Parts: sequence; structure tokens; C-alpha cells
Amino acid sequence: MRQIKNSQNKLFIFGMLTTVILIVGGYFAWRIFTPGSVNFSIESPREIKSGETQKIKFICENNTRLILANSQIKIKLPENAYNVDFEQNPIILLGDVAPKEKVEKEIEVTFFGVNGDKPKVEAAFEYKPQGFSSTFKKEQNLEMLINGSSISLNITNPNQVLPETPFDMGINWTNQAKKDFDNLVIKINYPAEFNFSSSDQEAIRKDNTFDLGFVKAFEQGSINLSGFMNSQGGENKKFEVLVGVELKDLNKFLIINRAESVVSLVSNPLSLNMKVNDVSSYSASIGETLNVVVDYKNNYNVPLNNMVLKVVFDGSYFDYKKLMPNKGYFTYGNKTITWNEVQIPELATLNPGEGGSIEFSIPVTDKFNVSTYNDKNLKLNINATMESLTPVQGMDVNSRVKASSSAIIKLNADMNLEISGFFNDNKTTISNCGSLPLKVGQKTCLTVHMKIKNYLNDVNNIVITTDLPYYANYTNKFTTSYSNADFTFDTFSKKLIWKLDNLPANSGVITKPYELVFQVEVTPTSSEANSSIAIINGTSMSATDSFTQNKISKNYKELMSNYINDALTNGSYGRVTE
Repeated sequence: MRQIKNSQNKLFIFGMLTTVILIVGGYFAWRIFTPGSVNFSIESPREIKSGETQKIKFICENNTRLILANSQIKIKLPENAYNVDFEQNPIILLGDVAPKEKVEKEIEVTFFGVNGDKPKVEAAFEYKPQGFSSTFKKEQNLEMLINGSSISLNITNPNQVLPETPFDMGINWTNQAKKDFDNLVIKINYPAEFNFSSSDQEAIRKDNTFDLGFVKAFEQGSINLSGFMNSQGGENKKFEVLVGVELKDLNKFLIINRAESVVSLVSNPLSLNMKVNDVSSYSASIGETLNVVVDYKNNYNVPLNNMVLKVVFDGSYFDYKKLMPNKGYFTYGNKTITWNEVQIPELATLNPGEGGSIEFSIPVTDKFNVSTYNDKNLKLNINATMESLTPVQGMDVNSRVKASSSAIIKLNADMNLEISGFFNDNKTTISNCGSLPLKVGQKTCLTVHMKIKNYLNDVNNIVITTDLPYYANYTNKFTTSYSNADFTFDTFSKKLIWKLDNLPANSGVITKPYELVFQVEVTPTSSEANSSIAIINGTSMSATDSFTQNKISKNYKELMSNYINDALTNGSYGRVTE
């Protein structure tokens, strides 16, 4: 019993000591970490300008009686903000902070964005009190407001523009900061309907970006550009201009300022429509004549005066020698036909609701000059433009009324089949039989050569068909200049059919032709005596142009005995003897 009582006394004393230690430790911890014992704050202007560099001050106060060891400030900058080393998560190492010590640290941060953005700086003061194994931290956030910019932007452009009519736009910029900028860039977001024409800063332009590079404090400049809108009018279109710093290594664009401008598209009072052979997009064959009609009309409520119509040809396969300009004046140097009130008096004044038509014609050349593999899938263009040389009354636009229309002419592939016959044939491995001249009742073997020339476009589904006269037979001997040929003979109809899935553009012109050689055996009858005879009957060739989808169809006369190669050198070989 005495031993049990002693054990209980020891446990009681141990419990009391533990309680005292906890109370004392808690008291000191309370003394260390009561409000105001360790303070952390951030100081900076609450309103800033985009592109401006600001000093951010971090203040740490140790009001305890302990050293705060391994102290540091971890900073998280907003997405579009960087310190001088282009870091977004810098760390400031403080080491030991003595009791009652106040530490202030500053960093310089450049903020980017547009008016109204609210960048937020987040920071944490981390420390380990002397005698403690745990790390403690104090967190603070500071939200700012972007109000203004270091770079000013001003856009100048007309309030109203006509569709397809050129207009100018100016972008003026000024560095209002007391510091220089490097890698400064201006980006322009055009409306989808805008067609850029030119600028006075082409040396620094790439697509819609102008690289200003290094810009000094208070430097200013401008970019002037021109273009036109492809639209029917009655709409407002927005242009957006951004200026900022481009960080190529980080693949980031940091916006300093943004400006917008709206252009109103006025409905064009003048309509213009052009057709070639009754359509706006046409496929033409070699030597074909293009009949062009240009229709115009004044859709406005006031007259349009001093009208001029110009038609420009673009392409090397127009036959200008056969152009019929219909009173128009043609200038060969710029390939342009011009009509005005001198040629067409009605163009002096076009009253409201009035319109008219001008017709002309021009052929496609009768041959193609193919010399390279790039001479394929060719197009010709005809562009028509009509404008009033006098500004229109009652319209708030600083430009002449102008309308345009264009037509595209695709050039069809042109195919040719060369057919020839031989008795003495050293161009093939097929051996012929019999002799010349042809004789009644005597068998003679001849080889027929077919070579395909294909100009301009790839063609598909080529089918070449011929048939044999009653006195001729196919010997089942053939050869081709390529492998896996599809060549068949129908004994019932005596038809020979040669098929190809496709044929490359300009094969047989700048490359080796596709060639078929087959043998025919003829046995003339008495009714063919003393005359030339057909070795094969007429031949047809069909195909589809892969570029224009035009259906190609050509027919060729029979191959006569007086036109085989041997007969061309000895005329007597072309006739049948008895």
C-alpha cells in the first residue's frame, strides 16, 4: 500500500510540473504572438499608370523579445507585372530580425494592363522564432488600380467610308514616361472586312505588327496606313490598336495602352456587276472568246457625275490583238480599257435609278507556252472599277463614289492524242509481219502508236476508244511507256479501250508522254483494191479536268494506210495492190 501511494505522489508531482511548463510556455508564446508582436505590411500608390515602374515597400516589425531567424519575404506579382529582372515571384532574404527591429525593403515593379485593371500584389513574411522548430508567416495583399498609361495613343480616320473605296488611318503615339522602353510594339486588330493596302512604316511592319524597338523617354511618332473595306455598307466596324512590350523569350505581349476607333460603312450608291459568258466565274478553253458584260446602276437619290469605267486584264493568256473594246480606249502598257463620257455620253451624268451596260470581248490565246512544272492550274482575272470623279452631294464621306467587280477565268486543260502507224518500226519490241505495199488477201501486221499530250492541269478518268475495220484484227500484242496499263479488246465489237486513272499536268509537254503501242493485222479484200484503207477506225478520247471539272471530249479520224510512216516516205505503200 505504501508503494502504491508513493507512485501516486510521483505522478501528481509530474502532472503539476507539466502544467506549469505549459502555462509558462503558453504565456511566452502569447507574449510573442499577440497582435502587434510581429507586424507585416505593404505600401505603394493605390493608383498607377500602365507601363509605369513603381516602388513597392514591404515593412516587417519584430515587437517580440525573440530573434526571428531565417526570415524572408515571398512575393507573388500579378500576371502582367515584373520586377527589374523580369521575375514574377521574387524572394527577399532577411536573415535574422532582432527583437524590436523594424525592417523595410523595396522592389521596383512595372505594371502592364489597360484602364480599369486591378492588379494585386500578394506577399508573405515567413520567420522562425528563436527556440521554435516551426515556421510562422504573416500574409498581406495590396490591390491597385490602373488609371492612365505611359504611352498615349490617338487614332485618326474618317467617320464614314464607302465600301471598296480607299481611306487613310493615322496612329499617333507618345512616350509620356520619364524612362525609355525597349521592344516596344504596336499591334492593330483590323476588322475582318478590312483590306490593308500600304503604310509609311513598311520597314518595321510584319503583318499587323509594327516593331518600334527602342523608344526614348518623351519620344513620339506616327504610323499612317491605307486600305479599304469589303462590305455592303450599313455597318460599323471597329479597329483596335494595342501598344506594349513584346517579350520574345517568354512569348508574351504586355499591353501598355489600348485605343479603339469605329468606322461607319455607308451603303454604296453605285452598283457594278461583271459577267463573262453570262457567269462571274468561268472556265475557258484554248482559243475561246470571252464575251464580257459590265452592268452599272445609280442607287442613290442624287445624280452621279463624270463617271469613268476601267477594266484591267491580269494574265498572260489573253489575246490582246483580237480585243474588241467597244468604243473604249485600250492601253497596252497597263492592259486597261477606259470608258468615259467622251466614248459613252451617258456617263456624263447618271441620274437616280439610271443604269446601263458596256460589252466587250477578248479571246484566250490559241496556244499555251508551257515551260515549267509551275505552269498549271492557271487563272485569268478581269477587274472592273467605276467611279465618279465628282464628290457626291449629301454624303458625309471624304472620297469619290467607287464600285468594283471582278471575274475569274480558270483555264481548262487541253489534251491532244497523236496517232501514227508503222510497218518498219524500230521504236518498239513488237515485230511486224507481211510486206508493203498491202495486197489483197495477204496478211500484214502494223503497229499503231498513241501518245497523249496534256497541257496545264491534271486530268482524271481518261478513256481512249477505237475500233477495227472488218478486215483487221488485234494480235494481242501491246506495250506501254508505263507499268500496269489498262488496255482491253472486245472481240465482239472489235473495240480497243485504253484507260488511265489520272494524267499529270504537262505530261508529254515537258515530261515523257504516256504512250501505247499495239499491233493490228490487216487482210484487205478485193473491194479495197487500188485504194488506201483504214488501219483503225475513228478514235475518241474523254477525260475530266481536276482543276476546272470540265469534261474533255475529242474525236480523231481513222488512221489511213497512206498516212502510216512508211507510206509518207514511199507513196506507193499506202495503196492496196492486187
